[in-house]
Amino acid sequence: MNVNFFVTCIGDALKSRMARDSVLLLEKLGCRVNFPEKQGCCGQPAINSGYINEAIPGMKI
Repeated sequence: MNVNFFVTCIGDALKSRMARDSVLLLEKLGCRVNFPEKQGCCGQPAINSGYINEAIPGMKI
């Protein structure tokens, strides 16, 4: 099974061990883990801080 793994900036900065362990588990279960090159900004940190309008221009697909 192929799995596309999206690591958010929050996951990368605050929960990097959880992200790494998730990949290791998926691989142990026989999954092929891919990291899409064009992971864009979802704006989550700004939105969580209440800056919704300011987050929208930086959001990318």
